[in-house]
Amino acid sequence: MIVTFFASCLFAAVHLQTPTASCEIDTRGARITSWKVGGVERLWNPAQPRDAKGRWEHGGIPLAWPWFGRTGPGGARTIHGFAWRQEFAVVRRTDTPVKSEVVLSTYSESFSADYTITLTDKLRLELRTTNVSDRPAKVNFGFHPYFLLADRNRAHVKGLASVDIDMPLTRAPDDVFPCARPGGVVELRDAVLGRAIHVESPDCGEFVVWNPGSEWPKGGYPEIDDFGSPDDWRHFAAVEPRVGSWKKLPDLAPGETRTLVAEFSVR
Repeated sequence: MIVTFFASCLFAAVHLQTPTASCEIDTRGARITSWKVGGVERLWNPAQPRDAKGRWEHGGIPLAWPWFGRTGPGGARTIHGFAWRQEFAVVRRTDTPVKSEVVLSTYSESFSADYTITLTDKLRLELRTTNVSDRPAKVNFGFHPYFLLADRNRAHVKGLASVDIDMPLTRAPDDVFPCARPGGVVELRDAVLGRAIHVESPDCGEFVVWNPGSEWPKGGYPEIDDFGSPDDWRHFAAVEPRVGSWKKLPDLAPGETRTLVAEFSVR
């Protein structure tokens, strides 16, 4: 583990490496900041990072935990929960000739999170959420990957299994696509680069496809409205698996655990 000093704050950058891929993780928020396959970056980050000042930070793969959007208690004011602002502890690290893996954890008054990031020729994420309170609690957590594109207007999203998606990204989508049954697979196609990223999540409830488009900022989400550069929207699409749905949030009983797995691969 590489420990890095930045300004007056201490954070840790965890580096995973295999013969075919690499991954960088910031323990602040357990955000994956880089994922390279064959030495080529697959995640988008802002060209000019903004001063987020406690607001949602774009780029990489942040966590939306323990809720997605504003589905937290009472329509929580903090978008995408609060894990992205918390420090995660490194619980365990495992390296073999073909696999590199780290387990991170954090907690709140109501929930604990155990997050396993496994790198092979693919990137596998497993997020286990446990209700540590003495009463039932609703959850709706997920992953928010920003995938790098040459040009959003020449990209396409298609559902390959149990997900009804067939959408060219020529508009500014923020659409929800339910998984009709377990085994959801979505493909993000980049016509310019001639490649595709597969997003597979066997136990997700929904996928969200999001890109702000040229009209952003819209003023409705002050935590996320501004980007570092006016054309940042052209170079990414977020394809986001999550548990539950907008219409029905899952209940976790005291001591109960819910797990979300996502696996990303380049085709």
